[in-house]
Amino acid sequence: MHTDEQCALRKSTHDTKYTEAEKFQRSMRKPTRKKHFSLHIAYQLYYQNPDSSLRKAYQRSIYCSDTYAPTEEGTLQTHRCRGRWCPVCASIQTAQMIAGYAPQLAKLDDLWFVTLTRPTVTAEELPEQIKTYQSVWSLMTRQRYWKATKPKGLRKMECTIRPEGRYHYHWHIIIQGEDNARWLIDQWLRRNPDSDRAAQDMRRVDKGGYIELFKYFTKLMAVDKSTGKRYIDFKRLDVIFQAIQGKRVYQPFGGLTKVEEEIDDSKLIATDVPVEFLRLWKWMTGVGYVDYQTGEVLTGDYELPEWVAQLTGGEVTEEQLPEQPR
Repeated sequence: MHTDEQCALRKSTHDTKYTEAEKFQRSMRKPTRKKHFSLHIAYQLYYQNPDSSLRKAYQRSIYCSDTYAPTEEGTLQTHRCRGRWCPVCASIQTAQMIAGYAPQLAKLDDLWFVTLTRPTVTAEELPEQIKTYQSVWSLMTRQRYWKATKPKGLRKMECTIRPEGRYHYHWHIIIQGEDNARWLIDQWLRRNPDSDRAAQDMRRVDKGGYIELFKYFTKLMAVDKSTGKRYIDFKRLDVIFQAIQGKRVYQPFGGLTKVEEEIDDSKLIATDVPVEFLRLWKWMTGVGYVDYQTGEVLTGDYELPEWVAQLTGGEVTEEQLPEQPR
């Protein structure tokens, strides 16, 4: 698995127009963008949801990746909050899931992408909806057909915000065999009579198409159709994050090896760091990673893309940050 820092760095080294120092600075632009975005999300989740059971976790996310420290091995290392709402950690987890599951899926032929859904629910009904999905799946996988065929695949949960205060919890499944895919949908509809057959879906997976499964499990941003502007509903996102707390996003079946979803700090290192950048870099809100002794900014004169600046408008000041959790 490679972090954003490593992938971006390797890509930039093909560009001979820049010195090694400049290449490194350019490679740190993507992590910087994500940190700006992550801080904005964590800050809003923390302050807009004072009664949330996840408030301390949101507080930890405010300080995710807030330093890059040099190591004896000549690398830079940071710490992560591991929050599912954190763009920094989510991208690392996605890379980890792809690295673990993609090689296993690549060995399987005749793969199908199946979507199983039920009618949308209110915030109060969401926890029970999640339990219903799991109980129905348990019933289905105890059937004689399932035990005889032992299909291989990977299941992923997803939950999105819908109008009028409702939530769409659903499953995406990669499964081997067209007959198995059809059987899943038939069994699902038999046990969920309120579900619409037209809302269920199955389609053949093109070569490498299973990567689509590893996208977000919930959309952080929405678009206002009247203005075209992006926005984030932090109160409704908190409902989703509380409902899925402690639950696995991915679940392999049929003999696929389970990949750990928890990310490991010890692996999250920016390598091949030019010697002149082996210093302590601390996050300065609204600026980026800064060497507090010299005032130098890690990414040089880089400016955030307009969409990031707009989305995180009214940037948090240092004085507004809550005390760092211990």
